[in-house]
Amino acid sequence: MTGAAPQPPALVLASTSTYRRELLGRLRLPFEVAPPLVDETFIASETPPERAQRLGLAKAEAVSLRFPGATVIGSDQVAVCRGEVLDKPGNAARCREQLALLSGAPPGHSGVWMQDRGFGTKGLDKRCPHMVINPLLSD
Repeated sequence: MTGAAPQPPALVLASTSTYRRELLGRLRLPFEVAPPLVDETFIASETPPERAQRLGLAKAEAVSLRFPGATVIGSDQVAVCRGEVLDKPGNAARCREQLALLSGAPPGHSGVWMQDRGFGTKGLDKRCPHMVINPLLSD
């Protein structure tokens, strides 16, 4: 006797971000998490919003190929402050520099995409002007 084929997840988060996982978890919906495994190399000719959109879509598309039938959420955020794109800091000293630069400023651009084979791809491009990093206290 054979059992029923396993059902694919209804919702998949295309991200390795702990924060994004926690944020989606607040909805109390069942979902799975899958690393998107996409090339995030910066393209010199693209603007920060274009970069966020490109990477968010690439992540959703890459994971949707591994989870056919699921709704996949892919997103990316590009931090920009005073004209400078801030990539992952890589070390504590650079992290402090970036936080000081962001103090009192809006953090950047987000690209959020939902990929569903039945309904197609839906995108949301949103600048986050309502968010401002609180001024930091000096040591």
